[in-house]
Amino acid sequence: MSAATGLSGAVGGPDAAGRPTGVDRWNFAAEDRAAADKALTALVKGLQARDMMPDDVFAAEVVFAELIGNAVRHAPGPIQVMVDWQGRAPVLHVVDQGPGFSYRVSLPVDVLSESGRGLFLVSTLTEEFHVTGSGHGGSHARAVLAQN
Repeated sequence: MSAATGLSGAVGGPDAAGRPTGVDRWNFAAEDRAAADKALTALVKGLQARDMMPDDVFAAEVVFAELIGNAVRHAPGPIQVMVDWQGRAPVLHVVDQGPGFSYRVSLPVDVLSESGRGLFLVSTLTEEFHVTGSGHGGSHARAVLAQN
């Protein structure tokens, strides 16, 4: 597949039981729904291969959707999505080239606000969640996916 529309590289491969073991990477435009769907499908298959509970898989889908949705709204353009399967828990990374932002764990002050809830949800659905500068003007969201 081309780097613009799907898997652009993986380190390692599945173990003897078919579970992912390396790092999967996708590069695509934030607005490319088909490429995002391919990455999400691969994430879900990998989580299921690791025998994750259905609720944890669903939570990971929400986390993925929120992080990609943020990139679409606030940093349109090229993004890189990575899933690191090498640790105890999978780690989802989304790196964009937008203006960057700082994140604090809180709900919006205005309870009727149309924005401000997505990253709060991400922080509650993951074991760890951080946003840092990506080193080239964008943001790097790192989410350790929960496993119950």
